[in-house]
Amino acid sequence: MGAAISAPLSCLGSCAGTMAGAACCAAMTCRGVVPSSFAMTLNVTLVLLFASLALVLHGGGGAISIAGYELCPASRCSGAFAVYRVSAVLAAFYTLMALLTAAPSRAGATAHRGFWIAKAVVLLVLVVSTAWVDNDVFAVYREVARFASLPFLLVQIVILIGFGYDWNGSWCELDGDNDGICGWKGALLLCSLLLYAGSAALWVVSYQLFSCGGAAALTSAVVVLSLAATFVGTCCRSVVPHGTIVTSAVVTIFASFHIFSALGSSPDASCNPLPASGAEPLAFTAANMTAGCVLLTLTLLAAQPQAAEGAVVGVASGDDPSRVTVHTRLEEEEAAAAAAEVEPEGYWRPNLTLALVSLYLAMLLTSWSTLGPDAAADTHPGIGAQNYGIKLTATFACLLLYLWTLVAPYALRDSRDFGIEFDD
Repeated sequence: MGAAISAPLSCLGSCAGTMAGAACCAAMTCRGVVPSSFAMTLNVTLVLLFASLALVLHGGGGAISIAGYELCPASRCSGAFAVYRVSAVLAAFYTLMALLTAAPSRAGATAHRGFWIAKAVVLLVLVVSTAWVDNDVFAVYREVARFASLPFLLVQIVILIGFGYDWNGSWCELDGDNDGICGWKGALLLCSLLLYAGSAALWVVSYQLFSCGGAAALTSAVVVLSLAATFVGTCCRSVVPHGTIVTSAVVTIFASFHIFSALGSSPDASCNPLPASGAEPLAFTAANMTAGCVLLTLTLLAAQPQAAEGAVVGVASGDDPSRVTVHTRLEEEEAAAAAAEVEPEGYWRPNLTLALVSLYLAMLLTSWSTLGPDAAADTHPGIGAQNYGIKLTATFACLLLYLWTLVAPYALRDSRDFGIEFDD
């Protein structure tokens, strides 16, 4: 099981370590109030650090003792149930923060943008306190997290689609008036081809490993929809002038990974040849967790500028300072403004997103486990009809949502302005 833990741990740990250095600088004061754009960076750092802690506990494999006294038995402080404890604390914390910052207020904005040392200490104390909570409680939490992972996967799709468009726009802007493919546009094309190559590899493995008729049909449906989205997004310029190949590639790799993961979770033994235990399911688990951690890290990084733009700000309207108008801040705050008086702001969107991320961690870091605390270490943890259905839903929702973002501006051009100009 060590390989299944070490790869995603190195991914999350390296990213969290890089961001933690910057986080420490901002958190040294008592309040530590920072600009809202950097507040999301610090929140992501907290989540990644505690996710790394969860992975360490998951692979620890033993009880926690001091001077011969067992503080926490192995059944609670190692394995999947250790991950559930960390995930539950994070989910509860960010759900509370979402409620606290639901309406624009100075207190909520200060809580969201400050008190970083206190937040880290509180989270750590809460994680430790869960050692005295019975596993049965977290078995119930696991099922809540399983079904709550579907809303997160849908949010993840939206974030990654937005990331694809932003990526294309920023790199094309760097090229300026250069219409050749030797500059940043060429780099975009190369990255897109690499993503498509990864998708094709997943298709081939899915066809070979999951060879029954139903599995092959599902893989074929993903291939057809992915290629259709690519064609519509890159070739139908009169109808889809906003389409980009790199966004299509990002969506394709996401859908390809999730169809591969879904087929590996199928409870149908005739379609899923992975044995219940042994080296093969361990290799599948390691690949599944590593790819999922990479996608999650990318999603969290992409969500930071989107979260900063999505902050809701309360400002005085007209001559009456008691009247508050809610609007969306589209410009990043200056760093100097963080030290000034905090304006009334609401941050429920980024906090709700982080609460969903925390719930999803319970599935991702345990490979969607359905097992009890005493299961053998080499048992395939993620086989189950619920896992299969959730991942399939996310796969096809991703492709259909992306196709809708391509055709909706043209189909609704007479009733809504999307800021896109068409030839007709």
